[in-house]
Amino acid sequence: MSRVARVVSIPIYEGDTVADSVRSLVPQLADVWVVLGLLAVSNVALLLIPSPVRLMLAGVFLCLLPGYALTTLVFPAQRGRETAKSLRKNLKNGALGDGERAALSLGLSSALIPLLGMGMAAAALPLTLQNILLVATAFVVVAIAGGTVRRLQKASDKRYKAPFWYWLSEVYQLFQGNTVDIVLNIGLAVVIIAAMSTFTVALTTPQGGVEYTETSLLTESPDGELVAGNYPTEFGPGGQADLVLRVSNHEGKNMVYTVVVQLQRLESERDSEGDRAVTARSRLLRDSQQVEAGNTWDYDHTVTPIMFGEDLRVVYLIYADVPPENPTTDNAYRYLSLSINVTEPA
Repeated sequence: MSRVARVVSIPIYEGDTVADSVRSLVPQLADVWVVLGLLAVSNVALLLIPSPVRLMLAGVFLCLLPGYALTTLVFPAQRGRETAKSLRKNLKNGALGDGERAALSLGLSSALIPLLGMGMAAAALPLTLQNILLVATAFVVVAIAGGTVRRLQKASDKRYKAPFWYWLSEVYQLFQGNTVDIVLNIGLAVVIIAAMSTFTVALTTPQGGVEYTETSLLTESPDGELVAGNYPTEFGPGGQADLVLRVSNHEGKNMVYTVVVQLQRLESERDSEGDRAVTARSRLLRDSQQVEAGNTWDYDHTVTPIMFGEDLRVVYLIYADVPPENPTTDNAYRYLSLSINVTEPA
């Protein structure tokens, strides 16, 4: 048989039309249609349903479908009785039994999702639930498509066929019998779903200390590079300085940042704690920007001091929400300061 014939090995019997032959593939690829259907329903539902239910559905999706898709790709054949006890031959022929497929699907999903997360981190893609589902969906589609092609390369009687009616009958039997058995089976199902949801929450919720906003004050070097140095500290009357405030969002979600730039005058004497009190302040600039998770906002601006003296500083007060009426370093989410001297006019 030629290679092309093997790839499109669709059985066509005498008297059958192409449509009949294609329809014969529906039961043979029933699990593929179910996986694609679950994939579509999950992605649509995850955009519409409330958060707790969404996490539960995402947990089931992430813990089952990626592993099953990979299993379909690697094992396209049905295990025969003559090879039931020969693991080496099963692997060589791409054959696997129903029980092994179920266990391997769960195990592979548990291994695949962290690997996909590491790939997202390497690609600087924010580790959010939506992004994880998008990457996992792409993986499932590619793997299930490759598995379908490999399955069609097998002879019709060798292709894996999912025994859905048998599985349904087994599930039905779990809820038959005495009340104690039914309650225990329902409890086990709840525990499994809760474990899947917990896995999803742990994967998509950053751990303590990981969520943060990074800020830095930059200047432009002679070759056009932004550097954290060469800050202007001496100003003459009417002097100006071009600076860049960089705000990097590592909060794991979209943020709206507001920066308030103040010029402050400080007491010359320090208190018992070594701090200097602010005696006067004037707002120089204010701006806001929405920054998506994992992105950076470079705020280009020009500082023009409007006070004179040696005890001055330019303060950048960064807020993750609407600033209060009296912005200070005490109520700012983050802040930076730059000490400057401004010469009085002659």
